[in-house]
Amino acid sequence: MKIYYSKVNPSVTSANIMECLRGFKFKSHVERWLDTNGTFLGSGSYAMVYAVNGIAVKVAQDDDRGRQFAQGIVRNRVQRLFTSDEQAFLPNIHAFGHCKGHDDAYGDEDDAGFYITCMELLTPLADEDLFQIPNKDHTVLDKCAMFVDNLGSGFLSYHGPEVWGDDLSICELHGTSDQTFRGVIRAFNRQAYGIDSCYKIQMDALRIVDKIYSVIEKISPGADVDVHMGNFMMRGNQLVYTDPVA
Repeated sequence: MKIYYSKVNPSVTSANIMECLRGFKFKSHVERWLDTNGTFLGSGSYAMVYAVNGIAVKVAQDDDRGRQFAQGIVRNRVQRLFTSDEQAFLPNIHAFGHCKGHDDAYGDEDDAGFYITCMELLTPLADEDLFQIPNKDHTVLDKCAMFVDNLGSGFLSYHGPEVWGDDLSICELHGTSDQTFRGVIRAFNRQAYGIDSCYKIQMDALRIVDKIYSVIEKISPGADVDVHMGNFMMRGNQLVYTDPVA
């Protein structure tokens, strides 16, 4: 396994975890170690995430384009595409390990290769049962999560001078003005919550998605922007876009 350690955000704990995993050649063996030594946090289409000694450890299939993003963060290449203010929205990944698949793999997932990241442990943006909570009880963070999901699904509606449509996603909104961004958010909040408001955290989310969209080809050629509430978390009061590419 080839391992990289961040010089910008080093972590002794992450380094110790990665050294424990260095010798594993199969993803299932890594997961077995994490089941024994960590706490399962969740899973996605390509990855599983555990908490180990205050660190979030992700193990993912090698076909996940997030590998290029994670490695780029650890090697401080992705950060160079963002201003210092924008970098606050990126995750702090302390260590990255990559194990290539075997040449004789014939569709066997265990032989397909995998990668591991050790990063800061963050707080979910919203409860996983958010869709079961009545809209009237949604917090500001919940409203941000719902806005993000609608943005990713292309379900936003706005009729303005720069954009006019009922099935808007970041593709249509990219490159428009802050005035349009605020208008889109207000339109969403009026429809979903009956309030004419634009929350700062919703504006932050839209801006960082737009920025990722503008540099996605430099981060991972051929990738798409992955926009849903599960990819947004909180570092205290700071919104973090943890896994923006797919």
